[in-house]
Amino acid sequence: MGFFSWLRGVLFPPATPLPPGMTRAEARRRRQPDFLPKPRRRTPRRRRYARPEATFRPDELARFDLPALATVDDLAGALGITTGKLRWLTWPCRDRTCDHYVRRRVPKKSGGERLLCAPKAETRRAQDWIFHEILAHVPVSSAAHGFIRGRSILSNASAHVGRRIVVSMDLEDFFPSVSIATVVGLFEWLGYSKDVAWHLSMLCTCSYGRRRALPQGSPTSPAISNLICWKLDRRLTGLARKFGATYTRYGDDLTFSGDFNRPNRPGRLIGMARAIVSDEGFVVGRHKTRIMRHNRRQSVTGLVVNERPSLGRDEVRRLRAILHNCRVHGVESQNRDADEVFRERLRGKIALISMVNPDQGAKLLAAFQEVDWGATADLDG
Repeated sequence: MGFFSWLRGVLFPPATPLPPGMTRAEARRRRQPDFLPKPRRRTPRRRRYARPEATFRPDELARFDLPALATVDDLAGALGITTGKLRWLTWPCRDRTCDHYVRRRVPKKSGGERLLCAPKAETRRAQDWIFHEILAHVPVSSAAHGFIRGRSILSNASAHVGRRIVVSMDLEDFFPSVSIATVVGLFEWLGYSKDVAWHLSMLCTCSYGRRRALPQGSPTSPAISNLICWKLDRRLTGLARKFGATYTRYGDDLTFSGDFNRPNRPGRLIGMARAIVSDEGFVVGRHKTRIMRHNRRQSVTGLVVNERPSLGRDEVRRLRAILHNCRVHGVESQNRDADEVFRERLRGKIALISMVNPDQGAKLLAAFQEVDWGATADLDG
C-alpha cells in the first residue's frame, strides 16, 4: 500500500457499517441522549449582560446587600463545602455518570411532555443558598408576578379585570431558552468575577446534551428567569403603554389587556410583541396566542376576569359534587383510580378557591371536613 493510500485511510476512515434497515440519520438520533428538548435556533439574539473582563466589584454587590465572594474558595466556604467538592459539583459532564439531576418526563395538560430536572441533594443545598443569599435580594420587574413573595396568579389576573379585550401569549421552552452564557452574564453584572460567576452558573444550570441551560425543577430557575426577563418586561410594558393597555407576566405567560380601539388593533400589538420577544431570545408559542373579548370568557392564568377574579363555575360545581359524593357514597366512589394523593389534591383545590373567594372556600372546606377519610393523615392541623 502506497503512502497516499495509507494517508487517505487515516484522514478519511471507512464508515462504520450500519445495521440492516437503519439509515445514517436514525443512527445519529440514537446516539443522542434521550432527555434533549426539541431543537431551537442556534444563535439567540438576547444580549448578554457579560463583560469581556468581568472583575470582582464589592461596591456593586453592596447595592443589593449580596455576599462579597472574591474567589472560588470564598464561594466554597460560603456553601460550607470544600473547593474540591465545589469543582466536582460544577465539573461539566457530557454523560450521566456524574449527572447531578434526576430527570423525568411528565405529561402536559395541553398535550406532549415536560422534562423535569430535579437537583440531587448536594446540588439542591447549594441552589437553596444561592437563592436565599443572592437571588432573593435583587429586585424584579413590577410586571412579573410568578414565583415572587406577595404576588400570585390572583395579583396577575386582577390587573386585567373588566377589560374590553384580553390578549394572552405563551413562551415556548421558557427555562431551557436561558443558556448558561446569559446566566454567567447576570452574575457578572451583579458584581462577581468571571470565575465566581461561572461556578455559580454551573450550579444553577444543567446539561441538555451539548448545551447548558436553566433546568425546570430547580429552586433557582424561576428567580433567575425573572431577572433575565427584566429588560423584556420593560420593553413589553412600554409597548402596552403605547396601546393604552396593561401588561403582566406570570412565568412564561404574557398578558395584555385594554380597549384596543382603532388603529390600535390587538393583532398589531401581537406582531410587535412577537418581534420584541424574538429579539430577547425567546419564542412565542404558535398555537397559544388568544384574543378574548368581553362578550366571552376571559381567562388569565386559570382565573376568569370578566367581572372579578374567580374560578370557572364548572370547576367549582365539579369539586362540590365530588365532596358531596365522598360524604354520601364514600371516598372510593370518587377515587376510582386509587390515587394515593387524592385527598391532598382536593385540599389544594380548596386552598386555591379560598385565595380567590374566601367565602366560597370556607363552605367547601366545611364540606371537606365532613368527609370520612378513614386512616388518611390529618391535613387540617
